[in-house]
Amino acid sequence: MEATKKPSLIFARSKTNKNAQYSAIEQQTGTALQEIISQLEGDNKRYGQFLEINKVVEIPNGKDKPIALVYLSHRSHKVLLTALYKKLVTELEKKLKTTVLLIAARNINSRWVKKNRTQKRPFSRTLTNVQESLLNELLLPGVIINDRVRVRLDGTQVRKVTLDKTEQHFLEERTQAIKNAFKKLTTRDIEISFEKEPTYYVLKQG
Repeated sequence: MEATKKPSLIFARSKTNKNAQYSAIEQQTGTALQEIISQLEGDNKRYGQFLEINKVVEIPNGKDKPIALVYLSHRSHKVLLTALYKKLVTELEKKLKTTVLLIAARNINSRWVKKNRTQKRPFSRTLTNVQESLLNELLLPGVIINDRVRVRLDGTQVRKVTLDKTEQHFLEERTQAIKNAFKKLTTRDIEISFEKEPTYYVLKQG
């Protein structure tokens, strides 16, 4: 995309509503993202041309500046799985001067609302699957190697997630922002730690 285009053009809703309104954080993010895409090269530039934003919201982050949570459209969310992900996050954080989290926009369908009795709900739109996908995307590019739920004495639950130490340098400063975002979106508590993934060897027989 060219840097001269309007920031609103990178939003998916601009295609269906020419008079759509955009908040200040959405305009800043749209401008910054278009500038980043215009400077990409090779495969990254090809992936960047398909990027579309659904919306951008701010989430409180304690005494720090609010987190910028960017929802990517379903059409372009696979960019999160490419090498372009870390570059986008790093450059956006430099321009917006705050923590930026990228996730895909997903819908949750109620199990009780049906148009007909035989209708089945897609598993990808269940509450459980959406929350699992959300956690995996917030922790990118980290890899979950251990995941367990602990029950406190008062009956509340906390989910303890252990990540491979390979991406600790990138995620360590973002862990508190990830916890706050996950709590805001799902009302669930998580704890994040880093460990080296164990390597198992098979002994030769005989």
